[in-house]
Amino acid sequence: MAEAHVVGRAVAAVHADLRRAFGSRLVSGTDADAVFDSLHHRWDTVLAETPELREHAADVRAVFERARAENPTLRVQRTHGDLHLGQPLRTARGWVVIDLEGEPMAPFEERERLRPTHRDVAGMLRSFDYAAGHRLLAVERESGDDEPSTSGAGPVADAAGRELAVAAARQDAFCAGYARVLDGPRGRPALLRALRLEKAVYEVAYELANRPSCLGSPSRLCAASSGAEPLPTPSVC
Repeated sequence: MAEAHVVGRAVAAVHADLRRAFGSRLVSGTDADAVFDSLHHRWDTVLAETPELREHAADVRAVFERARAENPTLRVQRTHGDLHLGQPLRTARGWVVIDLEGEPMAPFEERERLRPTHRDVAGMLRSFDYAAGHRLLAVERESGDDEPSTSGAGPVADAAGRELAVAAARQDAFCAGYARVLDGPRGRPALLRALRLEKAVYEVAYELANRPSCLGSPSRLCAASSGAEPLPTPSVC
């Protein structure tokens, strides 16, 4: 957990450097609405390609709208844009963050858009979930059980409980490290939850475009991220 804490500090330091170099601004009204409208737009795009997700449409939109209602004012700035566990690297001089060009699927004008730093934090938290999901997937394959649960008994249920606890501890450590440098990201829980859900939606869109056979169950993935299930199912490749 100590490394997650240090990575949190490193990510916050990058945000602080970007803020010093390019500035930041407070937005409200239509400018703040644009942040949340973009979440709905991404969801609409995925729904058009994945009909099985329609059962989650209202729940996902409710998460986005709650974040909008609770965050009428946002601070936006330049961010990493595609932050996950593959981007921070440990070097002899400490942790560095690479690949600041944004999401590979996004056009340039979208990559340079100012956003809340919570979006990068959400990417890291989602990435801890994703790593836990891959470890659980290995247990599922060994047991032949493709419906994991944290209730009941058995190897999959036990593994799910362990992975949930480990992922949560790493997320807590990351956020605590981040808060040593900048404002703690968990001060806006509805915003953070909405942006974590957006990351899950992005994963579905990315896999559909690049590795559709690896997608696994997008319905379970989005249900997990919106709170209906405790642990997401990553791609199956």
